[in-house]
Amino acid sequence: MEENNRISITFKRKDDHIPTAWEISNFIENFSSNYLKIGIIDQIADLLNQGVSPKDIFILDQSFDLHQKYKRLDGLKLWHKVMHLYPIGVPYGLMPSDNVFELRMIFTHFRRCNELLFKHRATRMRRNQIDFFAKLHFRQKVELERVLAIISESAIENVKKAAKIPAGEKEKFAKEYQIVLDESRSKIKEFNTDSVVFESLEEMLGSKKTKLSKLSGLQRNVMDKYYGKFYHYLSKVSRPLVCYIDRETKNIEILGIGNINTNKRDLTFIDIKSVSHSSPLIKELITGMTSGIATVFETVNDEQRKREIHQKKLEQEDRQIRLLEIEEEIAEQRLAQEKLKTANEMVDFINKNNIDVIKNIDNLYLKSSLDGARKECQSRSKKVIYSNNLEITNMKVIESKFDKKI
Repeated sequence: MEENNRISITFKRKDDHIPTAWEISNFIENFSSNYLKIGIIDQIADLLNQGVSPKDIFILDQSFDLHQKYKRLDGLKLWHKVMHLYPIGVPYGLMPSDNVFELRMIFTHFRRCNELLFKHRATRMRRNQIDFFAKLHFRQKVELERVLAIISESAIENVKKAAKIPAGEKEKFAKEYQIVLDESRSKIKEFNTDSVVFESLEEMLGSKKTKLSKLSGLQRNVMDKYYGKFYHYLSKVSRPLVCYIDRETKNIEILGIGNINTNKRDLTFIDIKSVSHSSPLIKELITGMTSGIATVFETVNDEQRKREIHQKKLEQEDRQIRLLEIEEEIAEQRLAQEKLKTANEMVDFINKNNIDVIKNIDNLYLKSSLDGARKECQSRSKKVIYSNNLEITNMKVIESKFDKKI
């Protein structure tokens, strides 16, 4: 059992429009997407402040599936169970690194070979073979180019075993796999050439004195090629999966795991407590009350009586409207007081829990980039709220006891 604080927020539409199920679903998806990203950015900043290298942090280029439980996304290493990351996407580092690039090459080359196998109507390689190929490189230290060649050889063997492919066509297909292998080798050579620039470029990016306009043409080219991918996918992908590699153990840890693995639910997970429709408008309520009274009295035929009834009806309406106006004024004053109290609580909560961890990052480039990404998510969150004509009617810090599943 873990004791901690959570934030409870109540949204309410400003008008009487009853949203459709699709509108509610769309709002929840967009709001939770930006909420998830802000949490991930804060976790990244916290890791950097703890000394984790930005080269060990990476993002996958596709969204994780909401309908998958991902219970197996636990106990991952560079050479163990990485096959469970493969269906979600290929990795791109916060900053370019050998480990992330090499894992990306294994994933990408494996996928391209399997696509050719599908095209040639041959049996595709099993996903668990990815762990075998990753182990060859990261554990047994087999050169990356050799590992990619082994992947190609495995694919060609599957082509040779395919009964549906004429014997004369099998040699022709082998040439296509060679083309894919040559392209992968070319990418490795390109990365190795560019890596010579990484150290000097990163030193300049982290300096307060460096301006991007002072970068050389080569440095600018390398920066455009490698240093913007992480933020591109963080912005583009609605449900990003971000990980970091522990250099000592080679374990792969997932940020915001409680939003992905159902066995790892934690305090960062969004709970939708209820969705309800607002009451009818006050105007409609008044109309209903007074028209009911009028119907009873208008059965009397006496004209004078009708005039008296009409006058009393108007007076009654005036009293009811005034009473409601007074009640509204009192409610508004109470709401304003509650909002002020809530704002003070939120300030105390933020200061106590040190949410603004980005400001403590030493590297100026990383600080600026992560701060920009966070502000973009905050801006999108506001747009989601405003576009749905919503307002926050209640927001408070609550004590939460979360029973973690093991």
